[in-house]
Amino acid sequence: MSEILMLPAPSEVLLLPPHDPLPDVERALANMFEAARKVVDKLVEALLPALADVLRKVKQIVREITEAFIPKRWLYLSRHAKKRRVRKKYEDRIRRRIQDLMNEIQEETT
Repeated sequence: MSEILMLPAPSEVLLLPPHDPLPDVERALANMFEAARKVVDKLVEALLPALADVLRKVKQIVREITEAFIPKRWLYLSRHAKKRRVRKKYEDRIRRRIQDLMNEIQEETT
């Protein structure tokens, strides 16, 4: 008997897996995100000292304005009074004084 030579199907001949473009896209996106993260890190690192200086200056300005319009005793007692009701009393006084000042400024501008 003669044997019939069977050729394999074309899909069986190629042993390489089919090319999936998704891993390439994922790898490219991961590289882009990593590069963006490095840029943001360097930007934050560069801006952090400047932002700290700005914050320090703003705190100093607020402190000077507060001391100019609110008695130091009120500020001290609002933070360090022994009883909660006394601290609240001075916090309310400060709040009312600030509100009155804001109202005055608003009336002057209109």
